[in-house]
Amino acid sequence: MISFVHMFAKHRVAANLLMVIMIIAGFIGVDRLRTQFFPSFELDIITVSVAWPGATAEDVQEGLTVPIENAIEELAVIDSIDATSQFGSASFRIELVDGANLSQALDDISQRIDQNLTLPEGAEDPMVSSLTRYEDISNLLITGPLTPFELQKLALKAEQELLARGIRKVDFRGLPTREMQIETSAETLASLGLTLDMLADRILTQARDLPAGTAGRDDGERQLRSLEQGRSQTDIANTIIALDGSPVGMRLGSIATVRDRVDPKAPYLTYQGQSAVEIIPQRTENDSTLEMAEITNQWLTEARAQLPEGTELIVLDERWQYLDDRINLLLENGLTGLLFVVIILYLFLNQRVAFWVTLGIPVSFLATLAILWMIG
Repeated sequence: MISFVHMFAKHRVAANLLMVIMIIAGFIGVDRLRTQFFPSFELDIITVSVAWPGATAEDVQEGLTVPIENAIEELAVIDSIDATSQFGSASFRIELVDGANLSQALDDISQRIDQNLTLPEGAEDPMVSSLTRYEDISNLLITGPLTPFELQKLALKAEQELLARGIRKVDFRGLPTREMQIETSAETLASLGLTLDMLADRILTQARDLPAGTAGRDDGERQLRSLEQGRSQTDIANTIIALDGSPVGMRLGSIATVRDRVDPKAPYLTYQGQSAVEIIPQRTENDSTLEMAEITNQWLTEARAQLPEGTELIVLDERWQYLDDRINLLLENGLTGLLFVVIILYLFLNQRVAFWVTLGIPVSFLATLAILWMIG
């Protein structure tokens, strides 16, 4: 250590060059260091979801939930399994033992399910993934003299635009829940040899989305689906219903009335007496909070200029601002402390020594930030 110090004492150019490198590396680290409110940590949790459109909760329990539990419960890396069976799908929350390798556990669970599970007819392939943590960037509110469908359209458009700009996920509160109400008479069903349950099953058979792979990578990976399901009132009305003993089916619209409406039981939001939807852009732990906030604010400025007359886009809460305030507070305190140090040094030391001691403080901080950036 002494010889190392002596070397720099004899070769002043080397010492100054090292200081310049530390300063440059520090500024690069400051620019590229990921900023977030809480530190990142890995959750030892794996989720499994399987869709089985049209299946009852009892069928899902017997055909999916129990077989999957039996297939994976003996794996040593699993600490507990929380399974849920519901209409049309099964979901699992798997907690791993402390110290388990998450990537290896994902592979082991996927392999066990593939080897031991025979999917019922109509069930989709299981989706096995690690639990991704999301953090809110801000809370936005869109409101105005709009119908629920118009409000829903604007909210979904906002989601598409934010995702296209790099926001990882967008959540909603108060988004109108759209539903198709199908009404028919018992006499009509009887004349066709159908019951209400049979009609529902045949509609579900025609209205099914099929998996079509994935797009993206890492935290931004998304499932693709081929949309066979009718989305509009016209699509539903044009659904062909198969009839027993007849080679030709009938349009649903000819035997029933199809109405496009908002679910009256769904929760909703209002703001100053007008309908509203809360939009919540979110980021993953791998994204910089301030970069995601900048993307959101740029979109906010552009989106406000395109809103219909009387419609507002209000910022309710900016979570990223808490982080920005802490960074600014740290900088202000640091500069204030440095000023006091400089004054004290110049009072008790000569100017040359005081200058180099003062310069060493910010250089040390910059070098630390560079190291933090390099080690992730």
